[in-house]
Amino acid sequence: MTRITRQRGALAHDDRLDALAGAVAYWNEFLARNTDKAVADRKQELLDAELASFMETVLGRSDDLPRWF
Repeated sequence: MTRITRQRGALAHDDRLDALAGAVAYWNEFLARNTDKAVADRKQELLDAELASFMETVLGRSDDLPRWF
């Protein structure tokens, strides 16, 4: 928005643009953090599933064995 015109003081309410820029920066950072957390959570889910599969293979679990075994 700074390149609308080259003339200084041409925008009567440029403080509104500053407020909008601040809000956009805040939400951009907030949404990026949520994405990083979602990626980390998904990686953890996949790791847990893989470890559970590995343990079932190693222990040779069958349905008649107790879950703690």
